[in-house]
Amino acid sequence: MNRKNDLRELTTTREVLAERLRCETRLSGEEEKLLRMRYGCSLDPDLPLTHEGAGDPDLQAELLLLEYSAVKAAQIARRVSHPSAPSPQASREKSAIVQALRHKHR
Repeated sequence: MNRKNDLRELTTTREVLAERLRCETRLSGEEEKLLRMRYGCSLDPDLPLTHEGAGDPDLQAELLLLEYSAVKAAQIARRVSHPSAPSPQASREKSAIVQALRHKHR
């Protein structure tokens, strides 16, 4: 096979797939992602985001609840992974070292 023909075929396949993905709405998110990753098709950056549940108030409420719980979980994870610094406590050993250093420099 000729390498140039292989590249042309891949480019044609990529263009055809991108056009089909634009028109096709029956694919699940996982299937679409798999096809895009497999053939290297990207979305048009000017394409507006779809709003799932735009006409269904129950679905909008559920999505809002999911978003709220995800934000809260991220905040809790951030607090757990970065706890506030413990307050310094005076210790006898530290005080003895400081006193010894002060007397040494006199």
